[in-house]
Amino acid sequence: MHVLLVPINYPNSYNRQSHVFFEEQARALRASGIQVGVLAVIPISLQNIWNQRRLDIGLDESENHGVRVFRYQFPALPKM
Repeated sequence: MHVLLVPINYPNSYNRQSHVFFEEQARALRASGIQVGVLAVIPISLQNIWNQRRLDIGLDESENHGVRVFRYQFPALPKM
């Protein structure tokens, strides 16, 4: 069985502690023998980009503890 998680947010390069619940759930599913993938579309506030003085946006693919993760980070426009 293959499970694809599509969380509302996921740990990212701007905030490593963001929504770690989803990461822990993916690891638990993987530990029980289920093949797991994560597809996360993550809005990054312009304030975070400005404060950290770097632009790390776009698609990033990685594997963490046997869980394949696809992250797409994009700058979020402020609400008007």
